[in-house]
Amino acid sequence: MSPLDGAETIGAASPVARHTHPRGNRRHPRTGICARPLSHSFAVPAKDPAAVPRSRRLLLSAVRAWEVPLVDETLYDLALLSGEVIANAVLHTSGPCSVTVSWTGTRLRVEVADTADRLPTQRARELYAESGRGLTLVASLAASWGSAGTATGKVIWFEVAPAASALDVDRPAGLVIPATA
Repeated sequence: MSPLDGAETIGAASPVARHTHPRGNRRHPRTGICARPLSHSFAVPAKDPAAVPRSRRLLLSAVRAWEVPLVDETLYDLALLSGEVIANAVLHTSGPCSVTVSWTGTRLRVEVADTADRLPTQRARELYAESGRGLTLVASLAASWGSAGTATGKVIWFEVAPAASALDVDRPAGLVIPATA
C-alpha cells in the first residue's frame, strides 16, 4: 500500500485526508502528464511548529509520487512556499488547519485552510525586521496566489507551474535551431 493511500494526519490531529489518484490514469505519451486532476489533503494540528516540516515533506512526497514535471528550482520554491503558508496557519491561528495539494495537468496548487477569519495583508517592513515577509515571498515566487474567506475561517492558496518546455506538446521532436553569432 502506498504511503499516500488512506487517511493521513500530521502529529496528533484526527485523520482528515483525501487522496485521489485514479488507478490506470492515462499519461500523455510525450509529456507524461496525467490526464485527470490529482489531489491530496491532510490535517495539521494547531500550535505545533514541528508539524510544519512534516507537512512540507508529506506534500512534496505526494507531488513526487504523481511525477509532476517540476524542475528542481520549482520543487525548492514549492517547499519554501508551502512551509511558509503552513507555518503561518500553525503559528498564528488557534485551530488545526488543512492542506490540499492538487495537480491539474498544467499547475500545482496548494491550499491551506485555517480557522482564523482575518485575511492576510502585505505590509511594509523595516529593513532588519525578523518577520513579516512571508506574503512578499509568496507573491514573488508563486505563479499566482490569493486568499478567500470560508464558512469556518479562510484559505490561502498559491500555484506553481512546470517549465514551459515540460508542457509543450506541440513542439516538433528533434527540431534543431541553429546558433547565431
